[in-house]
Amino acid sequence: MQDLSSRNSRVRWQAIHVIGQLGNPKAIQALQGILRDKNERTKIRVTTAWALGEIGDGQSVETLVKTARDASEHEAIRLQALGVLGDIGDGQVVEEILPLLHDRASEVRRGAIIALRGLGHARAVAGLVRALQDRREPVREEAAWALGWLGDARAVPALLLALQRERQWVFTWHAAWALGQIGDARATGGLLLALQGEALRFMTREAAAEALSHIHSAHEATEAVLAAPWYRGEWGLGEQAVETLGRIGGPSSIETLLTIICDPLQQRHLHRAAILALRHTCATQTTEELLNVLQAIHWDEQSDEPSLLTEHFVRIGVADNLAQSQDLIQGLWNSHHNERLQAAARFWNRA
Repeated sequence: MQDLSSRNSRVRWQAIHVIGQLGNPKAIQALQGILRDKNERTKIRVTTAWALGEIGDGQSVETLVKTARDASEHEAIRLQALGVLGDIGDGQVVEEILPLLHDRASEVRRGAIIALRGLGHARAVAGLVRALQDRREPVREEAAWALGWLGDARAVPALLLALQRERQWVFTWHAAWALGQIGDARATGGLLLALQGEALRFMTREAAAEALSHIHSAHEATEAVLAAPWYRGEWGLGEQAVETLGRIGGPSSIETLLTIICDPLQQRHLHRAAILALRHTCATQTTEELLNVLQAIHWDEQSDEPSLLTEHFVRIGVADNLAQSQDLIQGLWNSHHNERLQAAARFWNRA
């Protein structure tokens, strides 16, 4: 404790760091004094705010709130204080943080949103909805993300409006994702428009498809993707439409993917994309369904798709349940490339 008053700044910093690691509540008052001292080094004050968060005692909330709201403070200190307030989880500070959504510094506004998301209180919804119109895109993105985490249906109209008007694809992706997390059926029409719209980036259309699968069903989402005007056009471009089907999952998606895989006239890059999309769509299937899907594929021992799929299923613990012998695992990690591929192909071609 006496090192907190050392004339050596490095010694003070190390002492604060150790106190934070130990979570020593006896140091709270001393740490609060350091945090309030504007003559102290910024690095030390930032570490002090972190240490108070590690201790996690409600005694520090008032000091942290004052620090976060002080516009004359260094931005890094304010951001650290906001992060700690979000982690402490005291819902009583929501009203204290909400005014920071209008702070002059965009990073502080974004930090306030992150704190409100951590607090997870419904009283923050109205302020977060207004933040969807912030002039800075990172702030808008964070607001959409927070609203998705909160899952409050009051945000649906604002998110739909943002999805319709916004053209920054990162933000529209966040908006579509948030609508899926909220799961309100009122979002269906807007998500279908996003799915069908060629003006939006593919990532947003993919997020819209996944959101529809959360709100309704994988089957309905698959049908919406297949009916979208860009779907057929994407075949000549690349693998994104196939990847979307894999992420949606469900029997309809699997059936479509197998149709692509089994078509001898299909382009090689789409054939490969459909096989790899099974990494997403098969992860939730039962062992028997998984075997049926994989046995329907004619594997080429010169390709690497069997190996990639097998390694994926080993990681998620599926292949361990299917394997009848050790040659699969040994073959996967064999340094000789051809032996590894052949081991995977032999495994997936078992009757």
